[in-house]
Amino acid sequence: MAAERSLSPAAAELDLDSVRRRLIASGSELALKPNTVNEAELEYRRFLILCGIEPELAMPSDLILADILKAHARDRAMFEADCLHVARHMARVGPPWGEVELSRFRSLYEHTFDRPLHFLWTAYTPRPDGPPYAICGSRDSWTHSSRRLPR
Repeated sequence: MAAERSLSPAAAELDLDSVRRRLIASGSELALKPNTVNEAELEYRRFLILCGIEPELAMPSDLILADILKAHARDRAMFEADCLHVARHMARVGPPWGEVELSRFRSLYEHTFDRPLHFLWTAYTPRPDGPPYAICGSRDSWTHSSRRLPR
């Protein structure tokens, strides 16, 4: 992945192929397209780097990116080794962010990576009583249960 050049060597060298397969699998809860998984994987690697900078940082449970952390954690030994290698402690899922937490995270992200916050940080998991996704950004790369979002 060309964008990995901007990552720390520890984050860039992680082997997340098994996580990618879980996210792309047609029978999975999320079933993302491969190009979306590329973006999500890169953002997850960035999250692990930020966990090393900000030890109290937790992935909001309502974000689609939390599904990557959960898929990664299915292989506990690999997850622990990867987290310790990149962040020096375990990554975790936490409660959804409010505006203050999102603003603080946006500042940390933009200062660390010298780029605007990626739209995946505002892409939420589906709710049983709500629309498939609430997304700020491109809708073309998202699917859920083989359905496209309305344009």
